[in-house]
Amino acid sequence: MLSELVGNALLHGGDSAAVAWRLDGDRLHIGVADGAALGLTVLQQHCARDGGRGLFLVDLLAEEWGVRPLGDAGKEVWCRLAVRAA
Repeated sequence: MLSELVGNALLHGGDSAAVAWRLDGDRLHIGVADGAALGLTVLQQHCARDGGRGLFLVDLLAEEWGVRPLGDAGKEVWCRLAVRAA
């Protein structure tokens, strides 16, 4: 999930990305910020294009995810995952 969000940020959001994560109880919150304005496209699994289905996978695997505007600084794409104790 992290590599997908960072890859998207670098591919579509500019030449840098900032990563933040925190553990909140049994949930892991991952956020990746980039300098691009809001606007994401989630392609469906059956789409014939090569690549471009990463956010579909994030949507499928994450407990929840979203986009948070950062004003003139761009946006943060985040996801929340359930963490299991070993």
